[in-house]
Amino acid sequence: MALEFDVSVLTGSLKKKWQDIDKDETVSPVEFQSLRDEADKRFTATPALASIRAGAQLDEALATFQQAADELSEAMQRAALAARRLKMSEADRGSLKEGMEYQLSYVIAAYKTSVERL
Repeated sequence: MALEFDVSVLTGSLKKKWQDIDKDETVSPVEFQSLRDEADKRFTATPALASIRAGAQLDEALATFQQAADELSEAMQRAALAARRLKMSEADRGSLKEGMEYQLSYVIAAYKTSVERL
């Protein structure tokens, strides 16, 4: 089983960025870093959001969210590297992938029940 990312639900520059990434069906380190940088910019470059964030609980929540996104991405990469080094069986790799897919699904469900409702 593999997670599918439906680019059709995206809009604007994020949709274009994913369409470009999908052309060769791989995410290069440059594309990965670009996504991270653009995600961070979206929180800091919008004047209205910046003024709302000042002194509000939103500021702390967004800073925590950005840090958590970085930590999630890095932990996923470290886990994949460790699993490759262990030369796991195909069944074990499948179980690991499924577990990670469930964790990512949990994050997506949290988005759908909160942010998507804004």
